[in-house]
Amino acid sequence: MRDLEQFFNSEFQKLSKLDCVQIVPDYQGRNVEFYDAIQGEYQEDVQFYLNKIGKGPLKILELGSGTGRTAIPLAKAGHTVYALDNSDDMHNILMAKVPTELKNRIIPIKASMTDFNIDVRFDYVILGLNTIFALAEEDDRIRCFKLVRKYLKGEGRFLVDLMLPSPEDLKNTKGKYELSVMETEEGKNCLSVVFNRYDAKRQIMILNYLSIDMEKDDKVKFFITPAVEYYPSPGEIKLLLRNCGFEIELFSCDYEGTPFEDDDTKRDLVICARIA
Repeated sequence: MRDLEQFFNSEFQKLSKLDCVQIVPDYQGRNVEFYDAIQGEYQEDVQFYLNKIGKGPLKILELGSGTGRTAIPLAKAGHTVYALDNSDDMHNILMAKVPTELKNRIIPIKASMTDFNIDVRFDYVILGLNTIFALAEEDDRIRCFKLVRKYLKGEGRFLVDLMLPSPEDLKNTKGKYELSVMETEEGKNCLSVVFNRYDAKRQIMILNYLSIDMEKDDKVKFFITPAVEYYPSPGEIKLLLRNCGFEIELFSCDYEGTPFEDDDTKRDLVICARIA
């Protein structure tokens, strides 16, 4: 799904033709600030990683590391974290947050989750908090998981964490709009409108983002972003792990290790796998 603009709905198609509107890739520019504001404080999964991994020093690879929500606490625990992300803007926010005493424990890597080359073998690889959704193509998921196996130590562990879609998400086949407002540190207001629609045939959530920057001098800037998220089923993830050479150690519906059941109403899925 390289040509994401095909997923703009009719209104966003009209917006994309206006001179005052700029098309921005996901996880870049203003989108990164929204990501950091929305995701930055969530800690449930971070505590799970800290408990599971324990104290350092271990070498950890975090895929889709974002703005440091997980990497910084792991570095504080004594680990060396290789923070892999393909967005310079994500890395910029991450490194601006890192305290001076932790600079040598967080190593930013600009690369795709499906194509990276690191001269290190890791004790843990983390694909956390719905990051697997960004692997929208089956080939991407296979490439990513095979690379994880390649770079994981023999006794290492692969941690995957995601939230299963709700029944309301799956019923959202017509599409709906959501509105939010963020005030930046510079005192600017940013309005965000998100259109999302679930495509049941392709098992993807189609996302159209509109950001409107309102400057102090009343100047306005418009940015739109197309994005797609793929929602794998629990069965798909099990098959993917096994086909890529992993053995599942934990398949849980929460961070306490409660075994996942197919008819479970809980939406969290927490997985720990090792090389088979």
